[in-house]
Parts: sequence; C-alpha cells; structure tokens
Amino acid sequence: MPLHYLFNTDTATFDKYKTDFEARYKTPDVMKYKSARQIFTRRQEDGKTTNDYSTSMIKLGKVIDVSEDMLRYAILNGLKPDIATYVTQRNPQSLEELLAAARVAELTLPPARDTSLHANVDRLMDSWEKLSTAQVQEPTRSRPQSLNANLKRVTFNEGQTQ
Repeated sequence: MPLHYLFNTDTATFDKYKTDFEARYKTPDVMKYKSARQIFTRRQEDGKTTNDYSTSMIKLGKVIDVSEDMLRYAILNGLKPDIATYVTQRNPQSLEELLAAARVAELTLPPARDTSLHANVDRLMDSWEKLSTAQVQEPTRSRPQSLNANLKRVTFNEGQTQ
C-alpha cells in the first residue's frame, strides 16, 4: 500500500480501512469449511488435557463464528467417553459450566482401562496356563515285532551258536 494512501483524507475513511483490513486478513471460506468439519469430528486425544482440547475447539469455533450452544455440543461430543458421561450428568447450561465439569472429571475419574490390551493379556495368560498345566508324555521306543523275529542273537562263546 503506498504511503500517500494513508494520508489522503478524501479516501482514507474508517470504512475503507476496515474493508482493506478484512480483505487482507479475513479467513477464506475454504478455511472456514475445514474448521467447521474439524470442530464436529475432532476428538480429545489420549495424553491431551481437557484444557488443551477445549482451547483448540474454541479457536476453531471463532474461525467459523459458531454459537456458544453449538460449540458446547461439539466439545461435549469430542470429550473422552468417561469425561463426557460425567459432564452430561452435570447438565451444563453454559460453556464455562461445561469446562468446569470437564476439569473436575479429568481430575477425579480414574484413568480409563484399555480393554483391548487387557483382553489380549488375559488370553495370553490363559494360553500360558494351558501350556504349563498340560501333561507331557515321553514317547516310548519299542521295536516293531517283525524286526525282532528275524534277528539272530550273537554270543561270544566259541564254537557255540544259539
């Protein structure tokens, strides 16, 4: 932007500055679509705190200018299941109440048990138990009768055969 543009009082109005600013820094519609899709599909990841998750969701909500109610539903939808259950029981009526309930749940609820890992360990233990208690039989070695019948007995007695 040329310097004389800033000092030209004929064209330098607040509305003109606002229009130019929005044209330069306004979020493109494509980015709004991407943010809208993310706000309804994003989930709280393992190892990510409720504060981190809600902060990222609030930022996405500001990009697409979503209402507080819709943002509350989107955050609640993406919370970890045990935290979401606790928050739903509290029936929060505002975003602040939702966030407070989520923080309490995060601090007080025991960590969720990874059932798939435990199921695999349980199966492994069952297999191990079966292996350790199974009877081991030593194979018996016996000669077939047909071979014994055709063999001659050898002795070292001189001159005598059996």
